[in-house]
Amino acid sequence: MSYHRVGCHCRTGCVQDVDFNNRLISVEDSKNGEKRKIPMNSQLTEIMENVKNKNGHSEYVFCNEKGKRLRSVKRSFGTALKKAGIKDFTFHDLRHTL
Repeated sequence: MSYHRVGCHCRTGCVQDVDFNNRLISVEDSKNGEKRKIPMNSQLTEIMENVKNKNGHSEYVFCNEKGKRLRSVKRSFGTALKKAGIKDFTFHDLRHTL
């Protein structure tokens, strides 16, 4: 599984950007300004399907309880790290995960 930079897709990603049939995430605003397709493995596809089901009818992949777009996931990420007892790990480290 890999992570795409937060400033781009993660914050603004819509459910419509996730192609579950072809296991692809479309990124319209990549770092270099070009459109990208990010492949999803079976684990990420399952996670994204669970997120979509949990979010109900929200148009956003990452949203709050009211279906509104999250402005930043860094705070939630920090909380998750703390609860999991993970230290010395940053959000940027996710870019290097395979």
